[in-house]
Amino acid sequence: MNAFERAQNKAELLRREFLPTWTAVRSAVEDLVGSYNRTTNGQRFPATVRSQAGDRAVIISCVKGLATDAFNNVTIAIKVSALEGEYYEILVVTETWLSRQGHELLQESTSTDKFIFDGDIETQQVWLVSSSDRRLSAFQCAELFLVAALS
Repeated sequence: MNAFERAQNKAELLRREFLPTWTAVRSAVEDLVGSYNRTTNGQRFPATVRSQAGDRAVIISCVKGLATDAFNNVTIAIKVSALEGEYYEILVVTETWLSRQGHELLQESTSTDKFIFDGDIETQQVWLVSSSDRRLSAFQCAELFLVAALS
């Protein structure tokens, strides 16, 4: 098999396995949020998950209580999207918002993580690659960004 055939076969593998992998990421997010909600912090500040954009995105939100200024509430919003284009990726945007009753929301911080979809045509295995070039399963990917945001 030459380089062109390998590239075409890899593109077909990634296209075929992208939606099942996205479904696994989405399922892992739901399971992990449920697990978080059973912890002490999760019982005080429960997180919710809802689907958006025809099941190609999920939003996790959590009101984390009072900010250090003791006037504003801190809200964490995480949008996880499955994107197809030149390559396949999972895009995670985490936003921290401050709010006070009767006032506008104030965005405190935003972070973005990309997990690129990759695979091996010989073994037919697929995985997600983090920005630090680590190979991750769907569950590990969800765990990485949820633990960072909800802890």
